[in-house]
Amino acid sequence: MLVRYKEYYATLNLTILREGLKTPQQGSRILASINSTITWCLLVLEEAWKALELAYEELKRYSMNREALRLRNACEKGWLAVILATDELLARYGYEKPGGYRERRELLRKLEESVEDVARLGLRDRFGARGYYLHILGYHEGSLSESEIRVELENVARYLKDVEELLSRH
Repeated sequence: MLVRYKEYYATLNLTILREGLKTPQQGSRILASINSTITWCLLVLEEAWKALELAYEELKRYSMNREALRLRNACEKGWLAVILATDELLARYGYEKPGGYRERRELLRKLEESVEDVARLGLRDRFGARGYYLHILGYHEGSLSESEIRVELENVARYLKDVEELLSRH
């Protein structure tokens, strides 16, 4: 995760240099602001990334001992990562912490109506899909295979990356 932010920081640094800022102080102030934003994003989604990491650990443990509850645990931790990232996104755009899944979906719909990038990324649909696959099928019903869960966790990682990108620009 840190590597991605270092690359982002370097790209922004080059962009600022190309823009031809008049003084080094202007560039320093902008870079300090960007660095602060990047650090904030790292801290904000740290729990979400940690939940996803724990989901992958559960999946790995399942592959070693074939204990079925590990699959359910992996699903629930992956779903938690989505919830944490979504709540942070909504808070950053000025919404109160949602009271449940329905409210999250409604707020994501409102956010899609007002923020083009959120609509383009289809976050509300993706949120609903992760809830259905991970929380309902994976955790409650226990009907997802190891390979299906792996695909869903990859989808969670993409969701977190997209939310990070939105947060870094807002």
